[in-house]
Amino acid sequence: MNEIYLILKIQNFNSKAKWITKQLGIKPTSIWEKGHIRKIRNSKVKILVDSWELESDLDVHRSLSDHMENIFNKINNLEAFRQITREFDVILFCAIYFCTSNPSFRIDTKLLKFLGDYNIKLDFDLYFIKSCRASD
Repeated sequence: MNEIYLILKIQNFNSKAKWITKQLGIKPTSIWEKGHIRKIRNSKVKILVDSWELESDLDVHRSLSDHMENIFNKINNLEAFRQITREFDVILFCAIYFCTSNPSFRIDTKLLKFLGDYNIKLDFDLYFIKSCRASD
C-alpha cells in the first residue's frame, strides 16, 4: 500500500525557532539548527540550514490532500504565517512511497491556491518500492 509523509519546513531563519513557534502558536515536530549533527539511519549528517518542521499526524495511507489540509488546518494565525512565508523559505516536503506500477496523486485547487498565495514551495521525493507488504 502506498505511504505518504508530509512535512512543512520553515528554513533559513537564523536561530529564530522560538520566535516562529510563538508567532504561529504551534509546537513544531522538530527543530534543526545549522551546524548541528543529525543521525539519519546509520549515518551522521551535518545540518546545513536552520529548519522548523511540522509533520502531518495522519495515517500514512491517507491522501496527499488530506495530509496538506491536516498541516494547514493547524495554522490559526494566518497573518503571522504570511509574514513568516515572506521572510523565510517555506517548503512543503512530500515523500511518497509507491507500491504500484502506475502511481498517481492529486492536489485540490483550493490547496494549490493556498500554496501560491503563501509562496510555499513544493518538494516531492517519490520512491518506488519493489516489494510491498502482503496486505497491500
